[in-house]
Amino acid sequence: LKKIKQGISQHRYRSLEDMASDFYLMFKNAQEYNVDGSQIFMDSVALYSVFTQTYEDLQKGEAGPQDKESKKEGGGEKSTAKDGEEGDVKVEPEAPVEDVTMEQQPAAE
Repeated sequence: LKKIKQGISQHRYRSLEDMASDFYLMFKNAQEYNVDGSQIFMDSVALYSVFTQTYEDLQKGEAGPQDKESKKEGGGEKSTAKDGEEGDVKVEPEAPVEDVTMEQQPAAE
């Protein structure tokens, strides 16, 4: 994940699809090289599902779960941080995360 973050901050990705490809590779490797049912395997399944939904939303022009919540409530998420400070904003998933493995990866368009 650190390498992907560096790639984003250093503008190495030419497209959203290039970045998504690295995320999908990370999820695939986590599932391939860890025991089925282990914490890392299960986390990769959950993150895969969240990433896939967010990726699809981005392709449709939506920003993700925060954007949907903002539209429902008529505003953005609020932080109690003072000017110049970072605040933690907790974002809850819109729906329960499906049990999805890499074999069910959506086809690239």
